[in-house]
This record gives sequence, structure tokens and C-alpha cells, in this order.
Amino acid sequence: MDEISEIIASLRELKRVFFRLMQQDAEAVGITGLQLMVIRTLAHHENITLNELAEKTQLTASTMSGVVDRLVKAGLVGRERSEHDRRALVLHLTDAGREKLGDAFGPLSTFWRRLEAGRHRLSEQDIRELLRLHHELITILTTEEGETEK
Repeated sequence: MDEISEIIASLRELKRVFFRLMQQDAEAVGITGLQLMVIRTLAHHENITLNELAEKTQLTASTMSGVVDRLVKAGLVGRERSEHDRRALVLHLTDAGREKLGDAFGPLSTFWRRLEAGRHRLSEQDIRELLRLHHELITILTTEEGETEK
């Protein structure tokens, strides 16, 4: 297997493990993995529209609409008129949504515990290098062919 194939296989496996653990943590706090992904996205992008949220999560607007409806009904997400465009509805995380997110990604989560337990296997330098490489890989993969880095 060539190096590029190994990188792709490694990233695919990392993604699979990440989503499995995220699903476990979501279920532990009484929501789905998809709902957890949505409230996590809203925590980083407050007061966005349904279409913007769908774009950020790479889901269709119709799928997102159903997920958001259930989160609003559960009191985890709020909807209100935009201050800038009274025709538009914007979404925000409620206090209950923030609490649910903290429970799912906090120190009691499986994901957190496993990272914390294995942290001693990585030096500070390893962690900095890992983050640097992740950022570099993201830049490489999001740069159009022929574009030069700024």
C-alpha cells in the first residue's frame, strides 16, 4: 500500500472510531449522534439559519429541518426571528442544550476518558506536531489545485 493510501485508510479509521464514540456519548445523555453533532455545531456558530446549519454539517436542509424540530421540541435549541432580516429564523443553543453538550463532551464521556487515559503516551511535542500536521493536511485538502498558499 502506498503512503497516500495509508493516509486515507488511517483517516477513514479515525473517523469511524470518532463517530462510534460520539454515538456512545450521545446515547449516554439521551440524544442521537446526529443531534449531538448539530448542537455542537450550533455552539460554535450561534444565530445561524437552518440552511447555514445544514451546509456546515453537510446535511440536506430537509434532514436538518427534522433534526432541529426534535431539538426545539426537547428544549435544546431555540428558534427566533433574525434581528437583521425579520423574515429569517435563526437558531441558537439553549441553556439546556449547552448543558447537554457539556455532559456529552465533558470529562465523563467515553471519548474524553479514553483521550485522557492515553495522553501519557503522547508528549507535549507530539501533541503540538499532531495538531500542526492536522492543520497542514486540512489546508492541503481544502486548497484548490493550482492555487498557491497565501
